[in-house]
This record gives sequence, C-alpha cells and structure tokens, in this order.
Amino acid sequence: MNWDKVDQKKFGQNLRAARKNFGITQEQLKVHIGSDSQGYISDIESGVKKPSYVMASHIAFILGIPLECLTEGKSIPKTAIEAWQKDKRKPSSTWLQSVRNSFQKIRAEESKKGDHQISSLKEEIASYQRQESTSQEVPIISWTTAGEAHEYSGIPFSWQETITVDIPKRVKALGIQIVGDSMEPRHYEGQIAIVLPESRAVNGDLVIANIRGTGTVFKKFHCNGDPKNLIITLTSYNPVYPPIKLREKDFFWIWPVAEVVSRYRKF
Repeated sequence: MNWDKVDQKKFGQNLRAARKNFGITQEQLKVHIGSDSQGYISDIESGVKKPSYVMASHIAFILGIPLECLTEGKSIPKTAIEAWQKDKRKPSSTWLQSVRNSFQKIRAEESKKGDHQISSLKEEIASYQRQESTSQEVPIISWTTAGEAHEYSGIPFSWQETITVDIPKRVKALGIQIVGDSMEPRHYEGQIAIVLPESRAVNGDLVIANIRGTGTVFKKFHCNGDPKNLIITLTSYNPVYPPIKLREKDFFWIWPVAEVVSRYRKF
C-alpha cells in the first residue's frame, strides 16, 4: 500500500463511520487506542490530521478490523462489532495499559524517524501488538502462600497448577485461590483471582491485599487524600463485612485483580 496516496479526508470519514458502527464516542475510541491527547480522534475524522501508516494499523488492530475498512471504506465485519460489544466496551485495566504502551511506542517512533519513514516500522509494531494480545499460563498459589509473602519476589514458585489467561506475556500475573465469603454473591471461595503484582490499583478495582498483622483479604479498592498519606478503604460485596480503612503503610502489598475465573469458565 502506498500510504501517500491514501486520501486524508476520506480516511477521516471512514474512521467516523466505523466508530459510529461500533457505537462509541470519540473520547471512548481515544482511550481504547491508548491516546491521552484531547481532540486526537476529532482531528483525524475532520481531515485535519492524517495518521501514519503504523498508527492507522494500530487503530484498525484495536477495532479488530482490516485496515482497508478505514482506507477504502470497506464494510466492517459483523463479527468485529460483536466481539467489540462483548469484550472491549468495558476494557480491563490490563488491556488499556497494553494499548497505551503500544500507542506511546508508535508515537515515539514517529517523532524519531519522521512520518515519511514510518512504514518501515510495520513489522516491528505488528510483532509488538501480537505480543500484547498473547495469552499466557500463570501459576496458581494458595491463599496461605499469598499471605506469607511480604512481596512478589518472596513467593515460592514451586506451584503444581497453572491456568491460561488472556493477559500479555510481558505482564506479570499469578492466580490466587480465593478463601472466604467476603465477596459473595459475586465471587466465591475456590475461584481463582488473577492478580497483577506490578500494577497499581485504582479506585473501583477488585484487589487482593496483604495487611500487616492481619493477612490476606479480597476486597474492592478505593483511596483518597494526599498522595503521601493516602487513606485506603476496602469494601466487600457481602454486607456482613464492614469497610476497612487503613493507610498505605499498613499493607505489605495491594495487587489489582484482572479477572476472577474458575478452572472451566470466567465469572
């Protein structure tokens, strides 16, 4: 494909049509492709800005459609829209971090090499995106083992069982078998929480946390206050359990939960 011959205005019109087919706003698409720039999608759709070949490929990759849908206005596969509505409308923090990394990498290369040379990055970025979308086998550890670990490096990885999850291989993850009923009726004892030890929890995340002097808990996370003196509130779905309010220093670690699974199906 000769990218110089792709009409800038038509590309923008095709992107707008595709976005509307998926039923998402410019702001939502901006977030999904990993951009922090206000007006980025608007500039493309209005024909003010033409993305590089690799950036356009990235946008098509995120939407799950052939690039020709944006360059030539070809029909969007119904399966792509169905997949989006099922999996991407409420993306996980892991997915968003992955595409944000991909977007930033592309922008950095654009800045360094110039738009006229960007097509040479096609295979490099495609390889990176494949890595981002690859599943991995993660170890499953017991609730007791998690509670005994004061940090990720302290976990004895002599596990007997693993589970396959849709998390990029570059992201460290492990499964912790849930004990207790604090998150019923949504999550149950025996299910497996897939946690991300190197990620930081944000408000609304489910987390597994190791509280100093208390042990491991499975809760919903919320924090507020001065960044140097955060107040962390942990709540349960089960109303029997009252909220826990502590300071960040009261924890050995707080690991966000990417998903909760059983060995046979996701919940």
